[in-house]
Amino acid sequence: MAAAIPEAFRPADLEELPEQLRRELEMPQAEPYMVVRVEGTVNIVCGICNRQFETLKGWRIHTSRMHKQDGFCARCGHYLLLPPDFTAAQKGAAMELHALDWCPRACAAVMKERQAINTKWHSPGGQPVPACFNKSSTLHPARPVKRALIWAINSCWLFVFD
Repeated sequence: MAAAIPEAFRPADLEELPEQLRRELEMPQAEPYMVVRVEGTVNIVCGICNRQFETLKGWRIHTSRMHKQDGFCARCGHYLLLPPDFTAAQKGAAMELHALDWCPRACAAVMKERQAINTKWHSPGGQPVPACFNKSSTLHPARPVKRALIWAINSCWLFVFD
């Protein structure tokens, strides 16, 4: 059975995100990847560094490891606008916070946890409590230091861009 030919990349639609979160994302200037067909073979070429991959999964793994520090989210296809003075740890935590709390193309496990939080956990003002505040979160139970860093970024995130 022949492998399916990947489609052209389409960044996520941001219409359902609140305006504040939309302002924190930027469309990529170039295509995140290109599908190249040469002599019957299909390759995926990274639009950021021109590295070639045989599968879309290979590109996704590469992008999530190599371009995360640039603020690029391979799931939604947008750049997260990060302050230039953020350290590598802060950038990584901000990207993880984006993936856990508000990426429009989050994985099924994250979406399921978001639904549980939205129905069970609300702040006094009626706003959903982010995943990193939920002490019963099952996504990263073995990473208390990273969770604390995510919490710190989440607490001051509004002050960075205002």
